[in-house]
Amino acid sequence: MKPSRVDPGRARRLTLLALLLLAASLRFAGLSAGLRHSPHMDERVFVENVERMLAAGDFDHRYYEYPGLFFYILAPVLAPLGVGPDPPARVYWLARAVVASFSLLNVLLTYRLGRALGAPTVGLLAAALMAVSPLAVETGHMLRPDVALATLVLLTCGSLLRLGAEARDDLRSGLGMGAATALKFTGALLAPAYVVARLAAPGPRRRGLVLAGLAALAAFVVLSPYALLHARSFADAAAAQVQYHYQPSARGPARQWVMLRRYAGDWPHALGWPACLCAGLGVVQVLRQDWRRSIGLLVLPLSTLAVFGSVEYHFSRHMLPSLGVVAALAGCGFAALAVSRAAAVGLALLLVAAPLTDSLRYVRAVCLPSTADVIVDWVNAETAEGARVVSTYDGLGFDSRHETVDVEEVAPRNRLQALEADILITSPGLLRLPGILNGVRASFVATPATPFSGPILEVRRLQGLKPAYAAIPLAGLELRSQPEGVSREALFDGSLETAWEASRDEDAVSLELTLPQPVPIARVELVAGDDPTEAAKGLTLLVSEDLVRWARITTHEGRPRPQRQAPPISQVLLLPEVPECRGLRILQAGRSPRPWRLAELRVSMPAGR
Repeated sequence: MKPSRVDPGRARRLTLLALLLLAASLRFAGLSAGLRHSPHMDERVFVENVERMLAAGDFDHRYYEYPGLFFYILAPVLAPLGVGPDPPARVYWLARAVVASFSLLNVLLTYRLGRALGAPTVGLLAAALMAVSPLAVETGHMLRPDVALATLVLLTCGSLLRLGAEARDDLRSGLGMGAATALKFTGALLAPAYVVARLAAPGPRRRGLVLAGLAALAAFVVLSPYALLHARSFADAAAAQVQYHYQPSARGPARQWVMLRRYAGDWPHALGWPACLCAGLGVVQVLRQDWRRSIGLLVLPLSTLAVFGSVEYHFSRHMLPSLGVVAALAGCGFAALAVSRAAAVGLALLLVAAPLTDSLRYVRAVCLPSTADVIVDWVNAETAEGARVVSTYDGLGFDSRHETVDVEEVAPRNRLQALEADILITSPGLLRLPGILNGVRASFVATPATPFSGPILEVRRLQGLKPAYAAIPLAGLELRSQPEGVSREALFDGSLETAWEASRDEDAVSLELTLPQPVPIARVELVAGDDPTEAAKGLTLLVSEDLVRWARITTHEGRPRPQRQAPPISQVLLLPEVPECRGLRILQAGRSPRPWRLAELRVSMPAGR
């Protein structure tokens, strides 16, 4: 009886399915990491602007430092949840799940690219490397457009391999370039790869270049229309985004060779050194087989490295869109070395071992409590309700029991914010108040269990350090407003029901208070009421000693942003300089989309003065 033969096609499909299941488990596990707390600013930018777009019922994504396509991808997914002004954790989880789904799709597309470059074995090894890559897994847990950009890049790379006499492949390449650029500006890095591929491929070159260029432009305008509708604002914001990456840090400008080395080092981090060596062999293989067909693909990772090697900041995720090409080249090198089935299995295990280990370590880490989680649990258990918390960790996820003011550091310039706290949470390097707070020992220290568990965080209880204030009687004092019509009684009657309101879209709204004699002012509180959307935006404080010369004065926030407060909502301005003044002017500069409602105005001086 003859032994049954294994169907190669079926075995290949089962292997690819297993890789996709492995990739899914690595990408979706721990996807809620950090969502007990305020998400990273980059994540908030996308979700909050999608919320604004949905609320207005238009297609204006409003945040022009990025093109519009990524916002449009998120909008229909988030719309059923009824995204509001302060989106809950489930909204961010779902948005991250969209990114993780693109990351999973990239494994399949990498398989297709590898198969197009060589044999099915090439595609399977390339897909395996993408499935376990720590760079792909880590970025797949973030709400950023880089993963979706990698999807469009992989789709476009397939078109580059097919370039020839048929105009449709130039059209597809152009549409891919335009869509990629409409998702993130760095999608334009596909252009050099296309131009080189077009010049090397047979067929009408001039016609192909023109057709692809027109298709790219059309796709970009259709998929990011406000680049054209609000062209000036879009151009200014795009320039600001570019300038950010070329702005030297406080340590001075980076050396280009250092940045090139760092970005080149992202490939071994993403795939492991053995796979990178196989990719080098793969380059030789594809150039020998048909250099005209594959030369465009080789340009993509090189142009990506050249561009990002010129910037001032290093973000590994910038190399992700070109990673599929490197993985496919590693598959080509693998196929050249796998001379037998035993050699193929052994080499494949060697290539995936290191990146899989790193990815498993990362997933395990994000599934564990972070130091921020541990700190919040400790403070909730050990402190009374209503404690005022000042933290150098942005956006700790306390519930309404506590108020948290976020600061960059605790230093002499913002000492009042720290001294107002009942609980101070800092990392060791961000506490710089010698002689005042360094003598207050930490009550609890949360140490990270893994490199991905957050910074060391220390909790200090502050007792007897809070400044004392004395209220300045304001009833009967002269008060003027712009626009006119402020009611003195409404602001000083102790009732939140009576209030002064500046109308919607009013420019340069201000209040001016005149005191009978110079008084040292240390604290100003503006009580809005119960609705955080009615608090002022962008407050500025000016003081005058003689009511003639006015000076802008530095202030620090004494309460969290209104959306994170329990009613009554108020804004507290702390004045570290304690100026002597007769005049106090409170200004909301710029046009506000919502009315500013002020129910009570309270001004205080240091106690004992």
